[in-house]
Amino acid sequence: SGTGIECNNLATASWDNDNWNINVSNITLPGTYCNVYFKEKNTLYNVLKNEAAKGTNACVKKYEGNVTDEVGKTVPATKVYFDNCPGQRNVIFGGFCWQVIRTTETGGTKMIYNGEPVNGKCLSTRNLHTGITSGNSKTTSLNDSYIYGSSYTYDLNNNTFTLIDTETATWSDSTYRNLMGKYTCKSSSNTCSTLYNINGYKSNTSAYVGEYNIGNTYYSQIGTTSFNPDYTSLSMIGYKYNYVYNYLEQQPGSPEYKYGSSFTYDINNNMYTLSGETQMVSNYSSNYRNIGNTHYTCWNTTGTCEKIYYIYYAGNWVMHDLIEAFYIELSNGESGPEAMNKMINNEDINKYDSSIKGLIDNWYRHNMINYTNSLEDTVYCNSRKSTSLGGWNPNSGSSNISNHIDFKAVVLNNKDISCERVLDQFAVSNKKAELKYPIALFSIEEYNNLDSNDLRKTGSQYWSMSPARFYMDGAYVRGVLPTGELHYNDYGDLFYSNGVRPAISLKYNKVITSGSGSEEDPWIIE
Repeated sequence: SGTGIECNNLATASWDNDNWNINVSNITLPGTYCNVYFKEKNTLYNVLKNEAAKGTNACVKKYEGNVTDEVGKTVPATKVYFDNCPGQRNVIFGGFCWQVIRTTETGGTKMIYNGEPVNGKCLSTRNLHTGITSGNSKTTSLNDSYIYGSSYTYDLNNNTFTLIDTETATWSDSTYRNLMGKYTCKSSSNTCSTLYNINGYKSNTSAYVGEYNIGNTYYSQIGTTSFNPDYTSLSMIGYKYNYVYNYLEQQPGSPEYKYGSSFTYDINNNMYTLSGETQMVSNYSSNYRNIGNTHYTCWNTTGTCEKIYYIYYAGNWVMHDLIEAFYIELSNGESGPEAMNKMINNEDINKYDSSIKGLIDNWYRHNMINYTNSLEDTVYCNSRKSTSLGGWNPNSGSSNISNHIDFKAVVLNNKDISCERVLDQFAVSNKKAELKYPIALFSIEEYNNLDSNDLRKTGSQYWSMSPARFYMDGAYVRGVLPTGELHYNDYGDLFYSNGVRPAISLKYNKVITSGSGSEEDPWIIE
């Protein structure tokens, strides 16, 4: 059951992931032999593998399909098992309760946070505990000189946050990009009871923020937060993000405007001119269905302007009974597809931490940093590969620019846990999608591989890592409802404050020292 066994200096054996390497030497005397007996290590991976081997009677299911657990490496799964055993999935590790979700192709075991143990148990009858809490996102004025920190520490007993790695700065059009993703008490102090996470630009004097306090949160969550307070940009579906183009909207009404399918740009005079297919539309409310491929407009009749506008949605917003245009503003010769690529496709899309990543990273540093060597560096997938561009496609051919831009997770019950793009494969070792610590979130496809809502429900909603779509004025990331059901819309708007249940992956060689895996008797990991 150890990492190596020696038998009278004649035979040695070593454990390598899921295999024994046996070497026999120095057996020279006639009639001399050595019997070596090996006992399989009692690890979570082996428990799930052996349960799956029971076949039709197994509550653990072997995953059949492709998997991406190593950066840049998608392979047919051979070692991936999903734990569907209600009474055999509870773990205590690092002083916290966890639930086993699946194994990895590298022999590790991915688990989800499940609160603090009470009297050595991880019962589902626990209710609230103390954590970092946030309401739905908001905007706040930042019109003074404040102290900003790159991260923070917190004291649950005294209900205070303390900024670290600080600087003093003033929010403005020239400084805001340097302050994105940072934290402030909105004062000249680095300690406060209310903390603000700067997430998006609203104006030269205000920002989208998450507002954090210390209070009661559901037992299975480290706290609550919006995924990103700035929900109005396509880029905010990212676990990390960079360039932000916020939506604009208006009801063009009856004035006549010129629209075009393309443009030319005069770099010397900094002027756009509509080109390609062009048309004049005199009454938008009656004729918005005819916009078609003419996404570009200057909102004038000449078709010439210093800033041009790309309409990605032209339609009837039934919820508010409004005929509106939703669009982004472009400058310096940029096109609509170029702006879209800068938000979700370019090599440098992962610069600033999302609000949810900031909360998870600070919790990890506060609670789990000493256990880092026990965790494997595996992939956490934030799939931003579009499956349907809708109105973001300049040649969509639609008579009504009213479709969403959709992503992999919009497909309900999709169980494919591969992660196609390196830009979306978040891992400590991935410089293009880099994690600071080996912790993130489960994808919705991983949750789909659990057979029952009962295995996902905690009585409170929480986030996954999977974007679903960007539609009209907002972005959606899928989550888990209080009932354990999965939906792309309910509780999915980025600005909603939902529960945070981080995921970690234990290395293959971490041994179970005691326990049966039940709520009453969790597995204890050394």
